[in-house]
Amino acid sequence: WTQSLPVRISPTLASDTQWSASVVLPTNTANINADDICSIISYGGNRIGVLWSGQSVNAYRFSFHVDGAADTVWSAVENATTGETDDHLNMKAHSDGRVFVAGKNAANNLLLLVRAVNGTWSRFVITQPTRIPTRPIVMLNEPANLIQVFATGQDTGEVFEKTSPISAI
Repeated sequence: WTQSLPVRISPTLASDTQWSASVVLPTNTANINADDICSIISYGGNRIGVLWSGQSVNAYRFSFHVDGAADTVWSAVENATTGETDDHLNMKAHSDGRVFVAGKNAANNLLLLVRAVNGTWSRFVITQPTRIPTRPIVMLNEPANLIQVFATGQDTGEVFEKTSPISAI
């Protein structure tokens, strides 16, 4: 979560009901502001990833932790995208280890960001702001090979859906 601007984490201790005191994510998350948000995901069978918006540096950023490593050991910061960000994001993990992110940029475009297993990021524009969709949610239907992104109209309450094959976005 974000509190007092940096991204904070709090691992469990001896059981799932006991939590450590919160600490700042050990990677550089200093470039966020009060409107930025973060999200957490389990992926790849043994990793926890954190994605956060950094509107002051205009980037979505990502860092991960491998299960079994010390709580203080996190990957270097990855830029999921640069030159565009907003405080809207939603993540899902594919069984093959990819991470899918629905996000929004300051120009009101909805984006799909995909982190490949090797750590590279791809960017796809879902919509451009003719009618402004907001608060995107990404859904993966692996058996049907489909990605679905849903969003709501910023001022209208409409629900928008965009669908693509996972194998050929």
